[in-house]
Amino acid sequence: MFETIATVLGWIGMCSLLTAYALRERVSKRTYAVLNLIGAVLVCVVCYATQTWPPFVLNIFWGSIAIKDLVRAGKPPIA
Repeated sequence: MFETIATVLGWIGMCSLLTAYALRERVSKRTYAVLNLIGAVLVCVVCYATQTWPPFVLNIFWGSIAIKDLVRAGKPPIA
């Protein structure tokens, strides 16, 4: 049961990552980062459930970059 739920979450995460890429020039930086973060976390769930460690590690980094971008998007630009 857990693997089925994890697989569904993985598909949702993959769709989130592809949506972020497809809309990268049409959405705000914050929206882009949120889509990437959601996608990375959900793909990590399925990778953990299936013990596929290379994409798990990749998505840890991907999510870290998204968090960094979210922090930057929240700060006002330097004049």
